[in-house]
Amino acid sequence: MSNILRNDFDNLYIICSKTSHIKKNNLKRCNIIISHKIDEISIIAYLLRDKVSIYLPDFYENLELINMFIDFHINDEKISNLNPEVLLNVSKKIKIPKSMQEKLSNLNSTKDIIEKSIVHKNYDKNVLISNCYSEGIHGQFFMRGYKKLNEIQLDHSSSDHVESIILTEICREACIASSESLLNKHEYFIPIKDEKIYRKFISSNFPIYIQTFVIHSRKSEGFCLFTIWQNNICCLKGYIVGKIYGVNKRDRLAGS
Repeated sequence: MSNILRNDFDNLYIICSKTSHIKKNNLKRCNIIISHKIDEISIIAYLLRDKVSIYLPDFYENLELINMFIDFHINDEKISNLNPEVLLNVSKKIKIPKSMQEKLSNLNSTKDIIEKSIVHKNYDKNVLISNCYSEGIHGQFFMRGYKKLNEIQLDHSSSDHVESIILTEICREACIASSESLLNKHEYFIPIKDEKIYRKFISSNFPIYIQTFVIHSRKSEGFCLFTIWQNNICCLKGYIVGKIYGVNKRDRLAGS
């Protein structure tokens, strides 16, 4: 990633310090991320890898940043040891690309669902997410969430927003599906802790788009960051910490 410092906008994501670039490049393929903090930029660079560039003209006067990124290499061990809270504060800056939003918008809640066994369901009608999609970045996934009430019985139901119990299940399924996309068929991601922060009501009238980042901090554990988006706004962010078990260990736990 020695060429992360660029003078153009020819990449999927571009880190800039000036908001004026957003309007100027509104119709281009690139997705602009506004940041000027070195620690934050380094986390974004890890998460997005070779699909992100730093727009050098915005940072000509920042010699510390230039020296750090002039020969930048991803340090998987360093980033995996960071607290999920640190990564979560950065992940909300990374919007879902417009091309991916268009793809997700065309999905159907009946036909375009993930295989039920992946999210530990017995019936297709109870699956609340689509298949996982990617832009070719390791650990990053996109899905569409669906509001279904086949499995969940609500005493409180609202016509204008999606209830938190449904969003909790959508996030659980998204993290399990994303994590297991990186595991072999004999391994399973078992959630043990979760954290959610609601930033805005999630409307029933607009599609639910999900972005995840999977971080394997050790061989047997890791965590998955998730953000839910509507109208290009991050409405919910959070993470799930989990253990990675082989199929035999998982079955023993289920029977204990």
